[in-house]
Amino acid sequence: MNKKFEQTAVLSINDLMLPRNDQLEKGVAISECIQLIPCNPCVESCPVSAISMKDVNSIPIIDYDSCIGCGKCVGVCPGLALFIVKVIKNKALITLPYEFLPVPSKDQEVEVLNRKGERIDYGVIKEGIMGSLRKSKTVDIKGIFNWLYSLLGIWWVTIGLTLVVVCIIGLVDLLLVAIPFVVSIIIWTRRNEDGAQRVKDIFNSAILRIKEWWDRRPSFTK
Repeated sequence: MNKKFEQTAVLSINDLMLPRNDQLEKGVAISECIQLIPCNPCVESCPVSAISMKDVNSIPIIDYDSCIGCGKCVGVCPGLALFIVKVIKNKALITLPYEFLPVPSKDQEVEVLNRKGERIDYGVIKEGIMGSLRKSKTVDIKGIFNWLYSLLGIWWVTIGLTLVVVCIIGLVDLLLVAIPFVVSIIIWTRRNEDGAQRVKDIFNSAILRIKEWWDRRPSFTK
């Protein structure tokens, strides 16, 4: 993370990779993400692969020539660090995430603030679409892993997945031992009537002992 930003909480133009004027005219996504954390839902959500990262901990890079300004990345960014900016003549149409109440309504006049929170102008709400963008209708495995990585960190998720894999391997090993044993018992009992009766007697005796123990248990456990 930018050390100056850690102190001031205000980004400067030099911290951003801004698009050209012709790219702004068509409308593109602009990233203000400067944190090196395990998070990449913007990369996964882009339908034209215009956002890339060197690895899951890197800063997202936007290819402004490929970006179509659809806004999907804006709706999924957990850090609210992505915006769509489209310049029309001398005015700008900005799509941004909004997570406060009350939600502004269409055609409502709002204050326009600079990075320090100072009012510099007034603007008008054109469309209120961010709520629908944040309601994902599909869930994929990659999205779940990305969410876990961003929430818990790569080490905890890796440890958890390792434990799950170990448990699955142990269960498979147990089944590989148990299944042949059970099959051999079934085959043996079918071929040997006396043996089948003996197995049945042992099973019934075990059930009877459990029932007797249950009947003799202390009254406060009933």
